[in-house]
Amino acid sequence: DPHSLITNDITKIVAAADGNIWICTYWRGVDYFDKKSKRFTHYNTTTLTNLPSDNVWTALDSNDGNLYIGHVRDGLSIVNLATRKVKNFRHNRADANSIPADEVTCIYKDKLNNIWVGTSKGVALYNPQKDNFMVVNNGKNSLSHKVYSIIQTNDNKLWIAMEQGGIAILD
Repeated sequence: DPHSLITNDITKIVAAADGNIWICTYWRGVDYFDKKSKRFTHYNTTTLTNLPSDNVWTALDSNDGNLYIGHVRDGLSIVNLATRKVKNFRHNRADANSIPADEVTCIYKDKLNNIWVGTSKGVALYNPQKDNFMVVNNGKNSLSHKVYSIIQTNDNKLWIAMEQGGIAILD
């Protein structure tokens, strides 16, 4: 059935802006599940020719018509859901405004609609006007660890959970 779940290797499940569900997979991209029709639509290198990889850790439906996809080794992709156009971002050592690493482990939208990207080498804030990133650094490299989760508390502070780096709190 071409409208069934594409694979069983699920890495993350996230809410879609329209109340449906996005399902990330390690080997076959991202599936969109329509709860009403009980059908899956596949977003992968077969259906989106500019998508760099089907290996996905995470995704975020930003509620503005874009789907942010965090790849295992191929950076960040932003898919315009209406046009199906894809923008890809990779780490570039020569560019201080590039994404910190090509392994994107989490993506978070804060209360001000900022998009935060957690990678295997720290966290960055995406700037949609310039299509670049502001890497968060406290000068001590303590925010350069692998980021697994980002949340915002009621006092508007961002909590960042890192492998071997504990928790960082951004005010």
